[in-house]
Amino acid sequence: MKTLAKAYNKKSLSSFKAATLLLKHDFLEEATTLAYYAMYHKATALFKKANITCHSHEHAIQTLGLFGISSEPLRKAKHERIQKQYYADHLVARNDVEKLLEQAQEFIALIDVKQDSLTPHALQEIHERFKL
Repeated sequence: MKTLAKAYNKKSLSSFKAATLLLKHDFLEEATTLAYYAMYHKATALFKKANITCHSHEHAIQTLGLFGISSEPLRKAKHERIQKQYYADHLVARNDVEKLLEQAQEFIALIDVKQDSLTPHALQEIHERFKL
């Protein structure tokens, strides 16, 4: 699972970099989508490191609580992604995308800290809560 965790960490970084470039070139909807996926892939990396599989985006959002991480940033980013990606009548403001990228960066940093702190004892506690 550690190899998968590394792969998802890499996907997260790639999505974040792409979102930043898209914002720079005023592709706001696309930047929103990739900012969300940067966060989602980072959460998935954490789960893979803990040997936990989530089968849906909603399940991933709910599972963050097992690690003592608020699901709200990822939940909000998912909502924004859906609104911007699927509905043509939602305006996208540059300022909102900039805020989302800042939140994504903070979320990613938080997940990095959590990944680094996953000791065998911490993993055992998480697995007991997850009932693996």
